Amino acid sequence: MNDTAHASASFVLSRHTDRYSELAYERVHAMAVEAYGRGSHDAHHLDLVGQAAHEHALSAVLDSVGRSYAAAAIDKVADLLVDKVDEETYLSLGQLASSLDLYVVEDLNGANDA
Repeated sequence: MNDTAHASASFVLSRHTDRYSELAYERVHAMAVEAYGRGSHDAHHLDLVGQAAHEHALSAVLDSVGRSYAAAAIDKVADLLVDKVDEETYLSLGQLASSLDLYVVEDLNGANDA
């Protein structure tokens, strides 16, 4: 994997990266599984079938984890740019990421290390 591909892959939560990213991934994965179950359950009660039911469940997943993935990407960008931006910008990126999903940001930075 070239440096650019490796750097861009670090912005996405993955099961196969460092321990902290894996912790964040596990958190978001659990949220996605729960959301899919809720979405499927709701689809059943809305009498949705086939593609419509699948789309409804998938929308529930995206609604559930979108903010978490954005938080992870912003946190990783802040880490990458730490020596390229001023302190105010760096702190603003961290605050933005934390406002999207504090637990994921804490996972990524080792605050929830088990």
